[in-house]
Amino acid sequence: MRAHIKFFIVENKFFLTFLIFWIILFSGLRTAQHFSFGTNACDLSLFDYGIYNTLKGNLMSDPFHQFGLGRWIRDGEELKFQPVKSRRWESHFTVHLTPIIFLLVPFYLFFDGPLFLL
Repeated sequence: MRAHIKFFIVENKFFLTFLIFWIILFSGLRTAQHFSFGTNACDLSLFDYGIYNTLKGNLMSDPFHQFGLGRWIRDGEELKFQPVKSRRWESHFTVHLTPIIFLLVPFYLFFDGPLFLL
C-alpha cells in the first residue's frame, strides 16, 4: 500500500504542489476577505446558522427565511410582495434544496464558524 502512495506522489508531484499552493492562496484570500467584511456574510450566515442548529437538534433552522415567506398582491396597477412573518425559525430547506450540506455537519463539531465554510 505504501508503495502505491509513494508512486502516486512521485508521479503527480507537480499537480500536488500546485494544489497545495492553490489551497493555501485562496484560503488566505477568503480569510482576509472575511475579516475585512468583503464576503457575502448574509449567505454565509444562512449556512452557518443552519449547520450549527442541526447540531443542536433543529434541522437546518435559521432566522432569515421566516421573512422570505409571503405572497404577491396586486395594489391597483402595482404588484407588491407582502411578507408573512412566522412565529418561529424556518428551515433552510423551505427555500433551498441543498442536502449536500449534511456532509459538513460532522466537521462542525470540531471547526465551527464561517471560516470553516470559506
